[in-house]
Amino acid sequence: MALITATALSVAGTALTLTAVNASDTVVADDDTFLLVTNGGGGSINVTISDGGSTPAGNPASTTARAVAAGATRAFPLTSRTNDQTTGVTTITYSGTTSVTAGAFRV
Repeated sequence: MALITATALSVAGTALTLTAVNASDTVVADDDTFLLVTNGGGGSINVTISDGGSTPAGNPASTTARAVAAGATRAFPLTSRTNDQTTGVTTITYSGTTSVTAGAFRV
């Protein structure tokens, strides 16, 4: 698991640098953060983003896997609500990591 540091976007323009993912990565997210994932592999992968909330009964909130097709790039919004209430980070897992890169960015 690696902590991805969100890069602030600049009005002058910002290079969007993506790095190889781990099976599980973390980001300290706020309401202006998004995750960019590129799947350079030959098959579709799923990206699952934690939901730091809880149900009214105090049970962990559910998560949903989002598909990223082979050769595709997708952006996923992150918010302070996706941060775990104990650790303060959002956890992202990937069903595959070969030729998959990601980066976190802040608007």
